[in-house]
Amino acid sequence: MKKMPPKEKIHEAISALADGRIEIDGTSAYITSSDYSKKYTVVWNPDKTSFTSNDSATYWQGYPGYPVLAALMQMEVLLVPKDLIGHFKNINWNELNARHKRNYAAAANEALSALDAADKQMVDAAIDELYGRISNMGFEVKRGKEPIIKLKDSQEDGNA
Repeated sequence: MKKMPPKEKIHEAISALADGRIEIDGTSAYITSSDYSKKYTVVWNPDKTSFTSNDSATYWQGYPGYPVLAALMQMEVLLVPKDLIGHFKNINWNELNARHKRNYAAAANEALSALDAADKQMVDAAIDELYGRISNMGFEVKRGKEPIIKLKDSQEDGNA
């Protein structure tokens, strides 16, 4: 992998897993956004060494965005500790990232601000472990060609 994602993209991917927003179909996955306004497409080759996605991070920044990471988690290629998942349910990352002007660390800190010190330490250690595993995975990421599926107009329902 040429470029690593920000560590906080792991948080977003775990949220997709926790909320059941990942659908796998053969060598494709469809990941619904945290505000339920979009559906991203992730496609991989049979040996899972090359992934494409149409999410903004993968497409424009060249690192595996949270949909790619979420697909890896759903397929159990990237194993997430079960005790970690519950801390990431029902988090609207779109709203948090917008409020923090794409400062992903600040958004993650706010999302997890209700955790006690022991849970925060457990979450941070698990995220560090997952980040290390991602850095050693060696898969390739490319821009996806499929358009993003817009599920609803998030401006109309106040979820922007």
